[in-house]
Amino acid sequence: MIILMKSTCLSVCRQGWLGVPLFLLGVVSLAFSQLGQEPQQEAMSAEELSRFVSGEIKRLKVRVNGLQKEQSGAFLAERKQAIGANLSRVSLARGNSDPSVVRLQANLEAVDEAWKSRSSETVRGLSSVEGRLLESNKIYNDLDENFAGRMDEAKPALEVLQENLSRTTNELDALVQLSQNAQSDALSGLNTLLSESNELV
Repeated sequence: MIILMKSTCLSVCRQGWLGVPLFLLGVVSLAFSQLGQEPQQEAMSAEELSRFVSGEIKRLKVRVNGLQKEQSGAFLAERKQAIGANLSRVSLARGNSDPSVVRLQANLEAVDEAWKSRSSETVRGLSSVEGRLLESNKIYNDLDENFAGRMDEAKPALEVLQENLSRTTNELDALVQLSQNAQSDALSGLNTLLSESNELV
């Protein structure tokens, strides 16, 4: 391969600047010919498409339910309780007006409010996704019932459903990322507060 490349480069040099465009044209042509040789994904049959749509609806439902459960904030509870317990002990020793206690308590409330605000954005997005998913499921069930045994006739509608589900997947992916960022920020804030409250005890 190295010898071939050297030979090609020498050939270009001998041809002068005129050879450069011809050489590049050959490279581009080769690239396009290789692309054309790549195997194309075969279109699914109506039955395969029906199974795919059904499976995607079920998969997306599971993902939506999982993301909805995460919005409860249960994963934050242990840290919040630990911070609260530390602040209670310090308050008993120093009083509720102690500057460190007041500051950490305010920061704890700020972290909690920030999580709730960002989580509510995810919940609103999930509500929209869930509504479209329910509509897709209803349409699929109607097609499955009305075109049983002759799914070929329903293939255009199934292809539309497939595209809609693809968009729903993309939107759900964005919501998952939004939620993960919010969780990460909340955990980071609580970990800092826990460390600071531990130092006070």
